[in-house]
Amino acid sequence: MKLFKNNLSRWHLRSFLWIYVIFTILISFIAYMGIDKHDNHTALFILTTLGSISGPMVGAISREFQSCCLTFSLDVMMVAAPILFLGILLQWIRFPDKKWIRKILRGIWVFAWISWFLLGIFTFGHALS
Repeated sequence: MKLFKNNLSRWHLRSFLWIYVIFTILISFIAYMGIDKHDNHTALFILTTLGSISGPMVGAISREFQSCCLTFSLDVMMVAAPILFLGILLQWIRFPDKKWIRKILRGIWVFAWISWFLLGIFTFGHALS
C-alpha cells in the first residue's frame, strides 16, 4: 500500500484562491493606509500587496526589510511555516476514504492557509507601529 496520494481537488484550489483574494484585499487596504506617505509609498504599497502570498513576510516588505521588521517577520514565520507545511502535507497522505476524514482534512487545509495570512497581518502590528 502506498503512503502518499494526491488528495488535492478543485475545492482545494478554489478555497485557497478565496482565502488569498480576501487576505490580499485586506493586506492592500492595511498597507495603503499604514505605510508612511513618502516618495516610494506607491512602490511599497504595490510590493506589499504582491507579497501578500509570503504571509508573515509582508510586515518586513512594507518596511523595506528593516532589520527589526525582518527579524520579527522571520520569527513569526518560524511558527507559521510548520502550520502551513503540515496542512499541505496532510493533503498528500493516504487516509481511508471516509467523508468525515475528508472534512477534517479540508478544515486543516483552510486553517493552515488562514493562519499563514493572519500571521502576515500580525506582522503589520510591528512594522506599522
